Amino acid sequence: ILTEAAPPEKEALYGDLGVYPDKNSALAELIDNCGEFGNTTTIKIVCNPDNIIISDDGAGLNPETMVSMFRIKRNEHQQGETGKFGYGFKSATNFLGRGTTVLARQDGNLIWGKAEPNDNWQYEIKPISPDDPEYADYQEQWEVNSVGNSGTIITIPTLKEEFSGSDVISLSAFIAETYAINFKNKRISVYINGNKVSYKSLFGKPSIKEFEKK
Repeated sequence: ILTEAAPPEKEALYGDLGVYPDKNSALAELIDNCGEFGNTTTIKIVCNPDNIIISDDGAGLNPETMVSMFRIKRNEHQQGETGKFGYGFKSATNFLGRGTTVLARQDGNLIWGKAEPNDNWQYEIKPISPDDPEYADYQEQWEVNSVGNSGTIITIPTLKEEFSGSDVISLSAFIAETYAINFKNKRISVYINGNKVSYKSLFGKPSIKEFEKK
């Protein structure tokens, strides 16, 4: 258990986190984090009606970086801040659902954490050693959902709104356009429910042959 100095009431503070226009925009916060840190090459998203799992093959996390990702400290974050360990992860996971957990692997070491604190602002974070009674369960979870030897697996087990088949199609189209330049240039591949997203070409061909020739 890692404890931070208690901010104001948890419910009030979580209620004050960012609100997104739609689920795709919230998921973009998590996808950004997966793709921007740790030389990621692959991001896997599994969308079920009542839960979502997002995995990457980035650098992973240790206990210190995990609690920094989870915690909310007003003196560290500016209003509307996103990016590494800003408000984006907390806002997005809180907007999408409840009970978010993260399983990470760094330098061969597994670590698990529950993203939302208890009422005393304690975050449950634990390294998973081979002699842990539940090690086999965490190892199986890693083998089923991971996309590399290191990285993170974000699980939102209870969505606030059902994720439908049309939502999956919409998310795929959203990613194909939103990350058409950044991720494509970094050679980051994104898979949704086993299907690779094809990045959209954002620039059309000239319609005037003379212009194209020049």
